[in-house]
Amino acid sequence: MNDVEEVVETLCRKLEAIKMKYLEEIFEEYKRGAKKLRNLVEQGTEKLEIGDIIAIYGEDIAYGIVFEKIGDMYNAIFLTTELILGGAGQKIEIDHLVRSVKVTPINFYITNDLVKYCEVIGRVKEDELKKIVENFKKMANRKYKGIWEKFYTFEIKRIQIFYDAFLSKMINYEEHSENEADETENEADEKIIDLSKFFKKEELEKLLPSVAAASTSDKYENIIIEVSDGFANLYLPDELIGKEAEVYLSGKLIYTGKLSSTIKLAVGHNFPSALLKEKLQIKLRES
Repeated sequence: MNDVEEVVETLCRKLEAIKMKYLEEIFEEYKRGAKKLRNLVEQGTEKLEIGDIIAIYGEDIAYGIVFEKIGDMYNAIFLTTELILGGAGQKIEIDHLVRSVKVTPINFYITNDLVKYCEVIGRVKEDELKKIVENFKKMANRKYKGIWEKFYTFEIKRIQIFYDAFLSKMINYEEHSENEADETENEADEKIIDLSKFFKKEELEKLLPSVAAASTSDKYENIIIEVSDGFANLYLPDELIGKEAEVYLSGKLIYTGKLSSTIKLAVGHNFPSALLKEKLQIKLRES
C-alpha cells in the first residue's frame, strides 16, 4: 500500500467514524422523543383492508401498512418517521401529522381485538403496495449491526404491545386446539359411562352382583369385555368404531352417539363379565 492509498483509507475511516457519530446522535435524539405504546386509544375501526396505511395512537404514534390478511389477523409493515435512520427503506408520502415515513424490515400482527385502535389515514394502490412489500422483504433479509441493529430493536420494543397480543392469541389458539384434540381423541379412543346415573346402587348390585375376583373377561359379538377395578371395559372391533349407535343395559338406554374404540362402564364393583354379556345390547342407528 502506497502513501496515497494509506491517506485515502485513513480519510475513509475518519469519515465513517464521523458518520456513525452523527447517526448515534440522531438516534439518541429520536429515543428522547419516541415513546413505547402501552395504552392505546380506540378509533372505532371495525375492519382493515390490504393497502391501508394506519396510525395507532397511545403514548406516541406508530404507523404501519397492511399487506396481508391471515385468518382474522392482519400482517402489517412498520413505518418509521425517522427518515435518516430509515436508511434504504422506501419513502411513503402521507397526509398526517408527519409528511412522510419509511419502510422498515419490521412487521407486526394486528389481532382482531386491536383493529379498533387503528385509524386508516390512507391507502396505496396494488402496484405501489407490491413495490413496498418487495422493499420490505429485501430489507428483512439483511443482517443489521451497530446503530441499525439498535434502532430497529428500539422500534420493535415501541410496538411490543402488538407482539404480546399476537403471542397471547397463539397460546390461546394452541390451548384450544389441544383441548379440542384431546376431546376428539377421547371421543375416538374412550367413552366413560357412569351407570350410577341410570341405576340406583341396589339396582346395580342386583343387576350385576359383585364378586371377589379381581378381573374377569368375556366376549360379546366381537366385543371383548373385561371387568376390573369397578369398571367394565368394552373393546370394540374396527367395524363398529365411529358408528352411530344406542347402547342398552337390561333394556335401559345408557348411551346414544358415536361408538369409540373403548367404552368404560363405571359400575363401582367387580362382577362376572358373563352377566354383562347377557344384559348388554348395542343397536346401530341408520345413517
